[in-house]
Amino acid sequence: MNRAELLTVLVPYVDAGEQAALGALAQALRAAAAEAIAYGMRLRGLRSAIAAGVLSGDHEIPEAYDRLLTEDAA
Repeated sequence: MNRAELLTVLVPYVDAGEQAALGALAQALRAAAAEAIAYGMRLRGLRSAIAAGVLSGDHEIPEAYDRLLTEDAA
């Protein structure tokens, strides 16, 4: 891109209030993504614990299941 082309590009102006709102939204999205990843990891751990119990013949529900339900209820 040369200077002439660059001068034709319109760049929208975003005031400080809008920038702050967009920053807060981005931060909230990052936090939600991190929470979803952590939840997925807990689910994988629970699945592994259940599979290990079933394969070993021990059919009791692991404590991790109770903790997972308690965390979700909060």
